[in-house]
Amino acid sequence: KYLQVELVLSQHSGVATAVVFGVPDSRLGEKIVACLSIRDDWRWVDATAEHQGEGNEVSAHILQEYCRIKNLSRFKVPRLYHHWSRPFPVTTTGKIKREELKAKVLACMQPHSSL
Repeated sequence: KYLQVELVLSQHSGVATAVVFGVPDSRLGEKIVACLSIRDDWRWVDATAEHQGEGNEVSAHILQEYCRIKNLSRFKVPRLYHHWSRPFPVTTTGKIKREELKAKVLACMQPHSSL
């Protein structure tokens, strides 16, 4: 379902791996979340960081713009970006455990929820 979004995000030179999934949203029904591991020589910056976009920096804003430049449909562009700094949980065959990852991201989001 989100393969196209993952492929677009993975094309960005700062993104090592992108895992995209939907989470429940009271207003939209579903909100698209991108969980990302960043390449070693890149740095994740949040919206409040100065000098955003200079050098090897990547942020939610930069990736949203990148998705639009790559002609990803507006409704497919992730609304939330989660920088994943440790290895993704994987099965014995090396596939990413999407449901486990989604549960961990949802747990991180809970304290910030407006529900």
